[in-house]
Amino acid sequence: MKELLKIRSIWTKVFGLTAVLVTVMLIAASAAFVVSYSKVNDVKLRVSHLAHVIAPLNRVAANINAFSLQEEIRLERMLRKWTSSSGSTVSYQSDLKQFLELENTVETELAKADQLLEKTLNQPQWLSPKDAIEFGRISLLFENIEKEHLEFFLHAKGIIEGLTNADIDKIEQKVTELEREADDLDDELFTLLSSLEELNATQAYEIESAETMILDIYRQNFILTFAAFLIGIVFSSLVTTRLVKPVRDLKLKSDEISKGNLDVEAIPQSQDEVGQLALSFNHMVKELKANNRVKELFGKYVDPRIVESLLLENPESLGIDGDKQEMSIFFSDVKGFSSMSELLTPSGLVRLINRYFSIMAVPIVNEKGVIDKYVGDCIMAFWGPPFTAEKQHAVLACRAALAQFDQLEKLNAALPEILGFRNGVPDFEIRIGLATGEVLSGNIGSENAKSYTVMGDTVNIASRLEGLNKEYGTRILIDELTRIRIGDKFIVREVDRVTVAGKAEPTQVYELFALAGMAAPKLQDLINAYQNGLKAYREMNWDLATEKLNDCLEINSDDGPALLLITRIAQLRNNPPPSDWKGVWRFSTK
Repeated sequence: MKELLKIRSIWTKVFGLTAVLVTVMLIAASAAFVVSYSKVNDVKLRVSHLAHVIAPLNRVAANINAFSLQEEIRLERMLRKWTSSSGSTVSYQSDLKQFLELENTVETELAKADQLLEKTLNQPQWLSPKDAIEFGRISLLFENIEKEHLEFFLHAKGIIEGLTNADIDKIEQKVTELEREADDLDDELFTLLSSLEELNATQAYEIESAETMILDIYRQNFILTFAAFLIGIVFSSLVTTRLVKPVRDLKLKSDEISKGNLDVEAIPQSQDEVGQLALSFNHMVKELKANNRVKELFGKYVDPRIVESLLLENPESLGIDGDKQEMSIFFSDVKGFSSMSELLTPSGLVRLINRYFSIMAVPIVNEKGVIDKYVGDCIMAFWGPPFTAEKQHAVLACRAALAQFDQLEKLNAALPEILGFRNGVPDFEIRIGLATGEVLSGNIGSENAKSYTVMGDTVNIASRLEGLNKEYGTRILIDELTRIRIGDKFIVREVDRVTVAGKAEPTQVYELFALAGMAAPKLQDLINAYQNGLKAYREMNWDLATEKLNDCLEINSDDGPALLLITRIAQLRNNPPPSDWKGVWRFSTK
């Protein structure tokens, strides 16, 4: 039982600390709610009152004032019309109709005002004592306005109806009386609008005062909450200090592991959960050491990414059981390696080939490629999902291929040190073939021996392209799909259309020169001249083709594709191809 209590002590302490802090924060929040609720509710009622009563009353009063002025203007126009008629008979029926329409509008607005005032006075929760007095006064103003406006209307109507028969003196006397009534009505309307404006200002001031008070309350609550927070921090720091020390020790040792240092051990300092965690940590370190030894061993034979996925028991991410997808395949070979190897001792040859593979593997790994195998002096590698993005594998493969020649300069500079002699040191030259297409990738082999590799026509094409470099005197040859996938990111030229050994379908072959924007000054002239010569060659215009290809040799006398096509044209002159020839050259040897 004692052991159990010790194990649960951390939970109890953490739960108790959390409960205390939550309680303090809850008390502070509750106090803030209770104090500010009444004021917030008051602001809510006043805003609602302003929006539903005062603002509509303002609109109604403004409308009554506007329509009353229109009635006065309409009446004045009719009187001017009567005065200017000089005793002739004039009809005022249309004017009277418009005047009555305005009167109906005024009466509608007055009815709206009555409804708003009745609703307000019947809901006292919206009114403070001061507001109730003010609304009583406004209600009386509306009653006076309604009474005076009715008198004004009746007198005005009587004047309009009597314009056709009355004499000028009587009309003028009635108009004088009507003007006094209109002035009284205008005064009442002005008093009403002023009262409503004052009420607006009062309500706005009271809302602003309440908001200021709420902000003060919030400020005080913040200070109270912050004080509770500080008390909680001090309290929690005292409680957690004893808990943190062994955990911090585990963290420091975990940081050492993340740096690659597995020579660490956690010493259990208690019998609670942290002590058990220390024991588990030590067991984990032992397992990591074992896994690390496996990874270091197999990482020298298989790409570390494949090893890691297998060790993590996640083969699905690699398509271990076999998966068809588009990839870019890379083959490279050392020019004249067989004759070079005859000059070296077995140990010197091993040193040389190991250094060569080590140096040339760097660009492939840096560009996220997977080295499939080393065969003699040949390197096979591939790019594609899940190791690279679906649309990036061809670009990465071409970048790695170009970088091979930068690495080759480093190797040639180190050859005297590697071989142990300075005179007669051969230069390394390599040839590279790249092809892009659908391949089968997966864990291929027998039940007892398997390897993660790729298979398919694309692999064979890449291998054949590497060999064709020897025929064309080129360094890097790529196929048509690789050319399409890399777009305008590299400088290339079309070299030929061929059928390689083992395939019946022709393959468009391109030479890869450099990254876009990094070409030699006359390279584009060479490419243009060769393209013109290749076009004439395919059209069987031997003279023009020879002329354009010779233009290439004037730019670069060692241009391999131009030299080969000139030699081939001499053969074709003696043995012309059929008339439907498409410019496809067949290579029967691998």
